[in-house]
Amino acid sequence: MSLGQLSWPWQVWIGRALLRGRTEGEIVAALGVQGVPESVVRQALEGFGDHPLCEAILEEGTVAATQTAAMQVQFQQAGTGRVPRVELTPEQWWDGFVAGNRPVVIPGLARDWPILSSWRMQALKDREGHVALDFSLGREALDHPDVSAAASTVRGTLADLIDRCQDPSSGNDVYLVSRQRALHGPLRHLAAELVCAAAWTMPEDLPEGANLWIGPAGVRTSAHHDPTNTLFVQIEGRKRFWLAPPSWPEPGRGGSGYYAGRPLRELKKAHPSMVLTAEVGPGDAIFLPCGWWHEVQSLSPTVSVGLTNLRLRNRFEGLPLGGFQDR
Repeated sequence: MSLGQLSWPWQVWIGRALLRGRTEGEIVAALGVQGVPESVVRQALEGFGDHPLCEAILEEGTVAATQTAAMQVQFQQAGTGRVPRVELTPEQWWDGFVAGNRPVVIPGLARDWPILSSWRMQALKDREGHVALDFSLGREALDHPDVSAAASTVRGTLADLIDRCQDPSSGNDVYLVSRQRALHGPLRHLAAELVCAAAWTMPEDLPEGANLWIGPAGVRTSAHHDPTNTLFVQIEGRKRFWLAPPSWPEPGRGGSGYYAGRPLRELKKAHPSMVLTAEVGPGDAIFLPCGWWHEVQSLSPTVSVGLTNLRLRNRFEGLPLGGFQDR
């Protein structure tokens, strides 16, 4: 009946791994890499099947796992390899996609949000152009600009950033990314305007639960997975996404930490049904489930906001969520 000395986050991870069909040996090996003793993992695995709460979790989780497997079969049968695009209510999104760890594009989710106009580049430049903030410049000179974001971080005004993003020659050289925490610092006062997302998120967790992205056409985010579930909302411009499930080990081969070993766009050529694609435009949102590999490219100058202030525990740092990687 006991799960032993294993901490609660690792107990959750074991439950997810069992639902995905991982063997005890794979689970022991994966947690061993993270420094968890084999004896502790074995004890937890023995207790997991007998614990009444765990039995209930597995019973409920089997339904979600079956839905996810069915969705993947549908992708393979149809040969589309695309993220489903479905208009949903917050309840439908939660029950059908958040609970099932499934990505989805929700077209027009933010069509009526005031920030769809007030957070466009020109509007932000007019309102907040004088504000000094950190952003990335010189990304093209780095082998891994997302891994080494600190190496390209500079200080400038929001107006300077936006002018660079509107320059067609900027390409992958300039970007405001989440780790520069614009909404947590210099633009913190704007976070209150995200109350428009209250039906989908928890406004009381702002600004920590929101990140701003501003970039030019052609800027790219390398393939990686995140330790959070993210509702990614497009404010201006268009972005293309490539996604792959966390249970698929191929992206993690040769990778490091949260980053994949190969671009998903390359893997798409060899595995068209396993790598899913999606495009979002102004007012659309894409749900990026915790642990799913994803790669992103801006097709035009873009403003986006990533929301992690969901109505659940949503921080999973330290867990090997992106599959079992070969390092």
